[in-house]
Amino acid sequence: MTVTDTASANAAIAAAQPGTTIRLADGVYGPLVVTDKHGTAEQRISICGARDAVVRPFPDTSNMVGAIGVKVEGSSFITLNGFTVQNAQKGVALASTSDSRVYALRVMNTSQGGIYAQTGSSDNLIAANQISHTGLDQGIPEHGIWHRDGRYGEGIYVGNSQGNDTCEPNCAPDPSDRNVIVWNTITDVTAEAIEAKEQSTGGLIYNNTVTLSSTHHAAIYSALQVKGDGYLVYGNNITSGLKYGIRSVTTQVGDRDWGYDNVFASNAITLTSAIDPAEYGFFQNYGTANAFGCDNTLSSSPSVPLVAPSTVCEP
Repeated sequence: MTVTDTASANAAIAAAQPGTTIRLADGVYGPLVVTDKHGTAEQRISICGARDAVVRPFPDTSNMVGAIGVKVEGSSFITLNGFTVQNAQKGVALASTSDSRVYALRVMNTSQGGIYAQTGSSDNLIAANQISHTGLDQGIPEHGIWHRDGRYGEGIYVGNSQGNDTCEPNCAPDPSDRNVIVWNTITDVTAEAIEAKEQSTGGLIYNNTVTLSSTHHAAIYSALQVKGDGYLVYGNNITSGLKYGIRSVTTQVGDRDWGYDNVFASNAITLTSAIDPAEYGFFQNYGTANAFGCDNTLSSSPSVPLVAPSTVCEP
């Protein structure tokens, strides 16, 4: 079925059954919400549209607080395909959602991140999206006070930080596992282009193209950051003005350590020192926690080492 406005789109979503395809006609839509909807592997529930079908909660970027472009919660076997999401606090948010696809969207102009997979969202595919101009600093809640902060402008964000300023000291565990992040193009975001948080495991970050040249928050050090376990980070092309191309961080949650058994291979890193002086192509805070392949490459000006001294690349 084809829908032409926000009300008809959300009504169609609420009535969707396995195999339903909802096409967004060209035009402007408010927030779309998918709650407790379940397709099957053979009959997915699909929401699709061309680039000129634009989900736009706010008319401009002056006060983008309180609305998510597309929220998918407690659902499975959902596909989002092709349309544009812009002018939102968060672009697309998967929450407690599995086996779903966020494919070939254009996500831009958000006050926080572009695409999220959180609160136990596992086995999802985030692929071939164009993500740009996140973290536009329109006000972030921290301890009940709204203030400007670009730390939350990730391109793609998996899991939840156990040190997140917005939920301390009672951040809930978030095992968002086995998510596949591939073929995305991410430019001009104010935090990491891709970040996988502690308590997430077994994801694939493959063949993404990242270009970060704009101003970042001072607490952001790398284009890609992994704090989870068992990720394969392979074949990504990174051009960044930050200290590091890829950063792996070990951290402790309760009595459990995270940030181990990740593999980083065949990534091509270019560091420009446009924002911070480049230090290393790859940095990890515990030198033997993960495997870093000798097939990773680095180009930088001025020249800096591929890895920190505590890390030895492996054939």
